[in-house]
Amino acid sequence: MGKYNALFLMIFLSSCASIETVNKYDRLAEGVKAEYNGKSFTIFDDVPRSTALVLEGSGTDISKSIIEGLTLAMVDLTAAAHKFEGVLLNHLADTRDTECRLVRTKFISDGMGGGTGYEITYMCRPAYTPRPAAGQAPLRVGP
Repeated sequence: MGKYNALFLMIFLSSCASIETVNKYDRLAEGVKAEYNGKSFTIFDDVPRSTALVLEGSGTDISKSIIEGLTLAMVDLTAAAHKFEGVLLNHLADTRDTECRLVRTKFISDGMGGGTGYEITYMCRPAYTPRPAAGQAPLRVGP
């Protein structure tokens, strides 16, 4: 009986950690809907921390949950990590003035054998500021 309680506790704690991660991003702003290779995704971008939570679209979530539930969570239908990374790279290319690269991808479990999405850390180059040519005054911005 003790090992079943321990198993239940592990599942419960991992699902609580996943819920906390999702709630942290949900408080930031509304998610941005995006498509990648025919699949829909929602991106919650935390710009100051250079991290983003990328989730599958709500239509995918519902059908995925039904199938995973029917198979008692023995089948995980979460899309491959490279699809989540690809949609985030496209989003960063559209919303940033500089080149960005992905640093770390962390799987967010739903606590029942499947996945909710990925938390992805990225790094963008600082914005390019041209240096004045020799003999020229520095470029001034503002009044």
